[in-house]
Amino acid sequence: MANVQYAVLLLILIMAVLACNGTPERTRCTSQSPCFDLLIFERMAQRVSNYVAGAESENILLKSKTFDKIRQKKYLHSCVLQKILDFYENVLLSDQYIQNYDLDLISTLDIVRNCTYKVKRCGLLYQMANKRPDLEIAEEEMSAQEVAIFQLQKLNYASEKLNETTILKTAMDELKALHHYLPGSGFRKAND
Repeated sequence: MANVQYAVLLLILIMAVLACNGTPERTRCTSQSPCFDLLIFERMAQRVSNYVAGAESENILLKSKTFDKIRQKKYLHSCVLQKILDFYENVLLSDQYIQNYDLDLISTLDIVRNCTYKVKRCGLLYQMANKRPDLEIAEEEMSAQEVAIFQLQKLNYASEKLNETTILKTAMDELKALHHYLPGSGFRKAND
């Protein structure tokens, strides 16, 4: 009898593991903490971006303290994170920086993408970011949605100018701190 109970428990455990990892690509697992080890991502990003000197231009990613407003709203965080991941995939695939270990990082970005909360209403937020004029409010005074729109606008601007060396250098320099924006387990240092 004990062997049957053990077998049933083992079968349930296997089914639970396969339920997340074995799903087709079009359906995504809801993020459960921890979903991803941020230390692994941080080390990979450091290795990839170490050979790029930092640029002296405006940041593409908001400060971590400001981004925390987005992180508090699961749907905003997921929508913005999708665009950040798309942006960094394009950066890593650009002819100027593609290396073999970049492909490892790109596949890791896909793992992170699958860790994000599944959201269907991102389209409206993306439209608002595309149509809304630049915000004239200080970051500290912005609501979570305004911060999300501001981050999306910064990503749109950087994506349009991705062929410029300054934007690529800034993006690669900020790649070192990308783990501050991702869901997962690990120690988060302040990124000011």
